[in-house]
Amino acid sequence: MSHSAEVYRMFRVFKTLFEMLHDRGYAVQDQDLNLTVDRFKRERCLLEGDGDQAQHRLKARSSLWLLHRKLTTGEGIFVFFPEDPKMGVKPIRAYHDRMVEEKITRAIVVTQQNPTPFAKQAMQALTAGGLHFEQFGENELMVNVTRHELVPKHQPLSDEEKRDFLKKHKLKEKDLPRIQQADPVTCYFGLSKGQVFRITRKSETAGTYITYRMVM
Repeated sequence: MSHSAEVYRMFRVFKTLFEMLHDRGYAVQDQDLNLTVDRFKRERCLLEGDGDQAQHRLKARSSLWLLHRKLTTGEGIFVFFPEDPKMGVKPIRAYHDRMVEEKITRAIVVTQQNPTPFAKQAMQALTAGGLHFEQFGENELMVNVTRHELVPKHQPLSDEEKRDFLKKHKLKEKDLPRIQQADPVTCYFGLSKGQVFRITRKSETAGTYITYRMVM
C-alpha cells in the first residue's frame, strides 16, 4: 500500500472512531467530529521529501493512541493501534499495564489484520478478569455502518430505561426480539448481552415506527 493510500485509509478509520466514541457518550471535540484530511495529515503524519516529491507518511501506529472519557461519569476508554500487522500477545500485555496504571477498564484495539489466536485468547481472558477489550479491523472502520441509509436509527437504552420499558409494557426479557452480539451495529455501540436497543424505522406506509431488540 502506498503512503498516500495508507494515510487516507487511516483518516477514514479515525473519522469513524470519533463518531463511534461520540455516539457511545464519550467527550469528543467538534474539530475531531469534523476531521479533515489536511488536519489529519498535520497531526498524525510526517512530511517526507522536498518540493514536488514531498509526501505524507503515517506516524508509528503505536503513537496514535486515543483516550476519551464519558461525559456523564468520567469513565475512560483507550483506543490502541498495534504496530505489527498481525498483532500477537506482547502488545496486549503492554495495553493491560497501561490500563491498570491509568485505572481505565475499557479499550478498543484497531488491527491491520486478524490478531493471532493467542492474542484473541489474551483479550478474552482479560475481559473475563474485568478489563473490557474490543477488537476492530481497520477495514471494519473504513465506513460508519450506522450512517448507511439502509440502517435504521439504533438507540441504546440505559438500564433504568430498559426496566421502565419492560414494566410499562408488562414484558419480560424473554419476550423481546433479539439481536446478535456480533451484529456490526451492536459492536459499534459496544453493547453487552442483555442490553436493549430502541430501533426507529421509517416506512412510506406506516410513517415512523419503533421496535426493541435485546442483545443476546
